[in-house]
Amino acid sequence: TALSELRVVELGGFIAAPYCTKLMADLGAEVIKIEEPGKGDPARSYGPFPNDEPHPERSLLFAYMNTNKLSVTLNVRSLLGKKVLRELLRDADVLVESNLPKTMKELGLDYGSLAGINPRLIVTSITPFGQTGPYRDYKATDLISWHIGGIGYATPGEVEEPVNHPPLKAPGHQADIMAGITGASATMCAVFARDLTGRGQHVDVSEQETLVRAIGGSVVSHVNKGETPIRIAGMGRPVASRKPLL
Repeated sequence: TALSELRVVELGGFIAAPYCTKLMADLGAEVIKIEEPGKGDPARSYGPFPNDEPHPERSLLFAYMNTNKLSVTLNVRSLLGKKVLRELLRDADVLVESNLPKTMKELGLDYGSLAGINPRLIVTSITPFGQTGPYRDYKATDLISWHIGGIGYATPGEVEEPVNHPPLKAPGHQADIMAGITGASATMCAVFARDLTGRGQHVDVSEQETLVRAIGGSVVSHVNKGETPIRIAGMGRPVASRKPLL
């Protein structure tokens, strides 16, 4: 299969990182998922569950996000856990993680440290606000990312009375999934780059920036023309780059 020669280690939970690695696993990559002992992936506690009976082994969300993967439990905060993880990464092609930058630094698992172990390693970090900037160590949910990324403003796109119909969040976990898709695409670009250079790199995926691109035209118009998009029905497409009504 397409990615059968690729070994990926996943150190992240819930949706964004697992969906990123799921896409690669579905194309044949060997994905080793690391879960915290005693707790496991947070998705295990989310439904739906068969017969509405919660159970860590029966979450359909977890099952969908983790098809075609291998799984191990590992306490990466312990000395032994870090040693085992480093041994895994020594022979891995990609690490996909979704931890806060300060957490990876505290664990000694930041890109600089890992590149010293394996210069060909590609580290893909999927976080709410990226590796740099004032919000880099802030946590966020799908709801927060959806709105701070700007796309919530266009949901729903056109309304009769914006004051009475405020922005909404789309159903499901679309922000996390979009970040996962972006992470998978960017990772493959890094894989192709490694084929040319022989070296890995750090792929920085900000969920907020991932969502901003969905309304990119409006951002460009606002920055270059000073135009503010509106949501009033009949005034153009959703989040149209039009001047606001006076």
